Amino acid sequence: MNTGSKILASLSENAALPSTVSVDDDSIIFMCSSFHAMTGEMITGTYLKIAICLNGGGIVKYGKLSWRWKQGEVLITAPHESGTFSSPDVKMLGIAIDTERFCHFCPPENQIYRSNVVEDEMITSVILALWQCVQNEAKCSKFIHEGVAIILKRIVELSVNTFKTRQELCLSHRQINCLDNYIKKQVKNDIKTEQLADLLGMGIRRFSKALENSTGLTPYKYLLKMKMGEAKQLLSKGFPVTHVAGKMGYSNPSKFSAAFSRMVGCTPTHWKNMQKVHSHKHLSDVHALPVQRIN
Repeated sequence: MNTGSKILASLSENAALPSTVSVDDDSIIFMCSSFHAMTGEMITGTYLKIAICLNGGGIVKYGKLSWRWKQGEVLITAPHESGTFSSPDVKMLGIAIDTERFCHFCPPENQIYRSNVVEDEMITSVILALWQCVQNEAKCSKFIHEGVAIILKRIVELSVNTFKTRQELCLSHRQINCLDNYIKKQVKNDIKTEQLADLLGMGIRRFSKALENSTGLTPYKYLLKMKMGEAKQLLSKGFPVTHVAGKMGYSNPSKFSAAFSRMVGCTPTHWKNMQKVHSHKHLSDVHALPVQRIN
């Protein structure tokens, strides 16, 4: 099954009453539908996916990157984007374009596509016009191709500008590792953004921007993510929630549970119980495996 077919199959499986139109042997796919919040593996291949939030929206996560996607804004998913994603409840109008098929509109040396959320009137207007065209079943292949060319060139412009900004303010892997090691050692303490900035010899504002460009998270959210990651390890080893809360610097276990729930999506107790279930299931699956005997 090619990528275009996989995208169509995924839309049919996850969308509520999807309206889809495929053009030029699935090299251009239009879709309008509502989706419930979900997580999964990204399917892109050579396709560039662009979606307008018509209603709903919220936090979108691609690996370590995250954005707030609001009504009227455009979510851009770059070709060959891989890994896991999570998306909110949303009604959207989208288009998927096979960049390999339409590379004559934007030569490979100019194909700099980066995932992002933007508010762009040009992209929104063109997609709405193309959707109206295909909905009316008009013979408008030339119009569609011209619209695709405008979209590709515009997204390259936006991607180049974003890349330049992020390149100027970005943390290296060495700096990220330095932060992680420091946070793990000081996880019980109330770590301030100023301390992290000082650690890297940066001002607070510049550090905060560089960290967000590199990870998609603000200093507060990055600290919380690191703390809850350490908390998960202790919970998985069987330590009581109150003990883990203290190790993370929380004198009040209720506040720890609230912070854990915001970051992980469930309470520490529920998460701990789920780990026990998964562990027991794994053991039972192992014991159920057939034994191959060699005479």
